[in-house]
Amino acid sequence: MAGRTTRRRFIRDMPQELFTSFTATLEEVRQADLVLHVIDVADAGWPGRKLEVEKVLRQLGVAADKVVPVYNKVDLLPGPGLSDPAAVPGPLRLSALKGSGLAELKEEVFRRHFHDYAAYTLEVEDERGLEALGRWAIVLEKEPAPAGGFRARVLCSRENMLQFEETRGGVVR
Repeated sequence: MAGRTTRRRFIRDMPQELFTSFTATLEEVRQADLVLHVIDVADAGWPGRKLEVEKVLRQLGVAADKVVPVYNKVDLLPGPGLSDPAAVPGPLRLSALKGSGLAELKEEVFRRHFHDYAAYTLEVEDERGLEALGRWAIVLEKEPAPAGGFRARVLCSRENMLQFEETRGGVVR
């Protein structure tokens, strides 16, 4: 009970500038496409902290499918740590310090955030078209096109590709 009282007093006595900043950060979390919940498993109290953060995220209206739990500091756990599901639940166990598990984290972020992305090849008339394309898609390769202009291989959502075609022109191949 004392912990809750201390937290309430901390929030009540917080300087206005800090409170405004804190509120703005929470609003950004609420509006985010994806939230990485990094959990320090080297801290013995991590299960309780994890539950507290999940509660706050629910109160903010953050959908559970937008939250990616990331179990960090598994290198500091005794025994197998990274590979021991009994010690650390969830598929994303990593050590940011040692770099282990980062590839899996990147794959998960890409899978969740870019799930509707596909590769397209597109021809645009000039440098301006190519520059505009870079605002709509991830440009993987670009080269001069045989008929003039540029050919680019890109990753983007079908919706973005159709909008780009409609507003900027270009020929999708």
